[in-house]
Amino acid sequence: DVNTAQGRWTEALMRPGMASIFAGDDDQVIYQWRGANPDYILNFGLRHNRAEIITLQTNYRSPQPIVDAARRLIGNNLARYNKTVEAHDAGGADTAITVHAHGFTDQHSELITALQLEAIAFNWNEMMVLTRTNSEAGTIANELKKAGIPVNLVRQSASESRTMELLMAWLRVLKNPNDVPAFARCIGFREDDPVLRNLWMRSMMLSTTIIASTREQVESGKITEEGVVKFMMHYDAAIAAIAGLPPIDALQAVFDHCGFIDRLDNVVEDERIQFLMLFQELCAIAQCLRTFEEIADHIQTEQPSYSKPDGVMVSTMHGVKGLEAPIVCATGWSARKFPRSLNDHDIEEQRRLAFVTVTRSSHRVHLFYDRAEGPSPFIIELGV
Repeated sequence: DVNTAQGRWTEALMRPGMASIFAGDDDQVIYQWRGANPDYILNFGLRHNRAEIITLQTNYRSPQPIVDAARRLIGNNLARYNKTVEAHDAGGADTAITVHAHGFTDQHSELITALQLEAIAFNWNEMMVLTRTNSEAGTIANELKKAGIPVNLVRQSASESRTMELLMAWLRVLKNPNDVPAFARCIGFREDDPVLRNLWMRSMMLSTTIIASTREQVESGKITEEGVVKFMMHYDAAIAAIAGLPPIDALQAVFDHCGFIDRLDNVVEDERIQFLMLFQELCAIAQCLRTFEEIADHIQTEQPSYSKPDGVMVSTMHGVKGLEAPIVCATGWSARKFPRSLNDHDIEEQRRLAFVTVTRSSHRVHLFYDRAEGPSPFIIELGV
C-alpha cells in the first residue's frame, strides 16, 4: 500500500552501490483513500532497470481450494503482475468457500448459525466476521452478543472516516499554527494549489506561521476565497473558545466552532454514525488527559489496538490486512453493495479488497449476500 510520500521516502533510502530489497503485493493495495496506488509496485522495474524482480509463488496460509478461488477472482484485474501462486497446504473437502443467501429478516441469524456450527471444532477467537463499513461491524457485534457469542470488536480506525480525519487536522493546526498539511486539509487545498504555495512561501520569507500569513492576507483583502475566509473565522473562534478549558470541553468547543455540525448534516448516514462513534471514543480519552495539546499529540501517535479475548473478531475488511484466522465470514457481498461501483479504476481496488478478505482464512470462508439483490459479481468470479 505505497502512496506517493512513502514512495519518495523509499527512494531516498537508496544509495548508489547499496543493496536494497523491497517487498510488496500489487494484489493487496486496498488503501486508495490514503493515496495508495499499485503503480508504484508495478513500475518499480521501469524506474530501476537493474532491479531483479522475484515473484513469491507459495501461499503458506490458505489451503489450495481458497487459493484457487482467489486466483480466479484477482485474475480479472488488468493492473497486476501475472503470477501463479500455489498453496503449501493442499487442503481437503472441508477447506472451501461457502456462499450463504439470506433474506432481510434473517441476515444475522444465518451468520450466527454458521458461527455456532464452526464453534464445534474451533474456538471463538479463531473466527473473523468482516464487514464493508464500521457501522455494519458495530451492528453485527451487538447481534452476536445478544446470541451469547463473545465478540472482539476491533477499534474503529480514524482513517476510515473523512470527518474524523478533518477533526484531527483541526486539532493539529490549533495546536501548531505552522502545521501546513493540517492547514491545507482543513481548507481543502490540494498539495499543488498556488494559493497554498504562495501563503507558505510568504510565511517563510516573513519568518512567521502559515496561520499568521493567512490572517494578514485575509484582513488586507488580498485573499477573498470563501473557504479561506471561513477557515480563519472558525480558527479564531476556536482559539478563543478553547483557551483555559479542560481537554474534554476544548474538544467539544472545536466541534461546535469549526463547522462540524453543518458538515454532519450533509454526509451519508454511515459516515455520520461512524464519526460519532469515533468522536465518543476520543471524548472518553480526552477525559484522561490534562491539556488540549495532549489530545493533538494523542491522535498522531495512537495506533489501533487488537486485543485478543476469547471472542469472534469483528472488523471491516480494510481493518484486518496482515491478520488471519481459520474461519472467515464476510457479510454484505450483495450485487448492489459490493463492489460499490463498476468504474474501471474503482472496481479493481474493490476486487483487491475481496481478494484480501478471502485470503485471511487458513481453513474456511463463509460469504453472505442478500437474496433479493443477488450475489456480488466477485462471488461469481471466485467460481464457487
